This record gives sequence, C-alpha cells and structure tokens, in this order.
Amino acid sequence: MYISYIPEEKPMPPYQREPEKEFKSSLARLAAFVLISVINDNFLYYIFLYPCIMILSLLPEGTGDEVYYAAQWIVNDISVYLIPGISAYLLFRNELKAPNPFKEHSSYIPWLSGGLTFFALCFLGSLSTMLSNFIAEILDVLFGTGEIPDAIAGALPQNGSLGTYIVLIVSVAVIAPICEELIFRRLLLQPLRKHGDGFAIVATSLIFGFTHGNFDQLPYAFTVGLMLGLLAVNSNSVVPSMVLHTLNNLLVTVGSYSVSILGENEITLALENGISIGLNLAFWLGIPAVVVMLASGMFRSDYRFQLSKGEKARIIFASPASYLLAVGLGLMMVDFHSFLF
Repeated sequence: MYISYIPEEKPMPPYQREPEKEFKSSLARLAAFVLISVINDNFLYYIFLYPCIMILSLLPEGTGDEVYYAAQWIVNDISVYLIPGISAYLLFRNELKAPNPFKEHSSYIPWLSGGLTFFALCFLGSLSTMLSNFIAEILDVLFGTGEIPDAIAGALPQNGSLGTYIVLIVSVAVIAPICEELIFRRLLLQPLRKHGDGFAIVATSLIFGFTHGNFDQLPYAFTVGLMLGLLAVNSNSVVPSMVLHTLNNLLVTVGSYSVSILGENEITLALENGISIGLNLAFWLGIPAVVVMLASGMFRSDYRFQLSKGEKARIIFASPASYLLAVGLGLMMVDFHSFLF
C-alpha cells in the first residue's frame, strides 16, 4: 500500500506547490553545488592550504612527523568539506528546515538491512572496480594512457610510524565518511527525495563519484554512493550509512596500506591477508544479498511522487541546468593543478 508523499490534510510548503518548477530549481542548485565544489577544490583550497603550511614551517625543530602529518590532514579535511557543506545547506535550506515527511521503509530491519547492504556493496563495488580496470586496460592498449594511478598513494605517510598510520586511519576511515555522509546523504539526498527516491539516490551518487576527481575511484565511489543512498532512504536516517561508510573505508585502508606504511611483518601481513579473505567472502555473499534485497522490495519506494519518471526525464534533457551540471561534473575530472602550478 502506497503512502502519499504529501498528506492531503496538511497545506504544502511553498517550495512543493509547483513540482515541475521545483524540479528545475533542484537541478540548478545541484549544478551550483558542483561548480562551487570545482572552484573550492582547485582555487579556494589554497586559501586554507598555504597559510597553514607557513604556520607549520614555524614549528620548532624536533616536532614529530605525526604532528605535521595530522596537521596536513586537518587542513585537507577543512578545505575539502567546509565550503561544500555550507553551500549544500544554504542551497537546500528551505527543505532542510521543513519537517521530514518520510518514515523508515516498510522492509527496513536495522541489522538485516545493514548487513545485506554491506555484502551487496562488496559485490557491486568489486564489479565496478573490475569494469574500470578493464576500461583502463583498453584505453592503455589503444592510446597508451598507462595504468590507473592509486589515488591514495600520494597521501600516504613517508616515515612509516604507527602514529602517522593512525592519523591516516582516523582521517580516511572516520572523518571522511562522517563529513561525506552529512553532505551527500543528509544535506543533498534528503531534500531531493521529494522528486523521488531513485532520482535522489542516483543524482547524489553521481556527484559523489565525480567529486573524487579521478577515474580510479569514480566507478567504485558511484556504486558505494548508490548503496549508501539506498540505506539512508530505507532507514530514513544518515547514521546507518555513516556506519557502513566508515566500515568500508576502514577495511579498504587497513587492507590495502598496512604493509606499505608499517612494513612487512607478521601483524601487517596477517591484517592484509585476513581482510582480503574476508572481502573475498563478502563478495560472494553479495550475490544472494542482492537477490534478497530485490525480492524483499528494498529497492522499491514506499512513496508516490508528484512527477512521473517520464516527466523528470523530459525536464532533465531539456533543462539548461542539466547541461551546466554535466559541465561541472566534467570539470571535476580536470587536473587544474598541472596547468596552474
């Protein structure tokens, strides 16, 4: 049984009275968010970065590498997330201030839904990585583009101390998931749900994937965004997706970089081998997990919306904001640093 998205007995807020106009407005605001993110990543970033580097240079001799490395990550996190987060809130503040009309999905069971989503994420995420690697190999054969560079490798600590390793784990597996979930699954996805859960999940996942700014991470990040968005919609909360995102980043970081940072020893080898075996098992468990999710209706919405899929498709292909959004996404993949610095 479907529940009406906007209860008939309550007056609709002003931003929900003209669905077609509001959908166009949402596309324009998404385009604005993407363009602000491009400007932030390539220009405003340095407003934070250079003064902090100068301050770090004033630290007394003998300051530990862990302090420098932690300070660099703090500056990076502030630079990457602060302006996009504020922008997302300001762009969608009317919807964010309004009462939340949604409830948990009828099939949502916290531990079961979270577990199924995790295994499905491992399976679908691995497939997306295989696909990107396959495409990269074809491009290398045809155009000599070379292998896809590891996007994280450049941020790894050089001294290999336990302190810098912990800083990396906290930054990548704790701070990043919390900030990204707040921006993409709370400040962006929740306001877009009035246009349909499917649209909200796909749109925010697409931006989430391109925000990573490299082909190495784009397919995987897009797939992860889809699954985290689905969990956020089904639970009607950002907390479960935040927990799952943290777990995902933790396993990937520890499983991929323990040996390269701390060196090869019994502990690091056991960590990487154990996580590798666990993720391989999760990959195969992801197949029945996807089947169960499909059968249980976890991919279906409990709500009906004001615009049909056909109407939304027509607006998307006819709206200038859509093309501006596409340009912004393309600019996210351009390395302006190599041209400007």
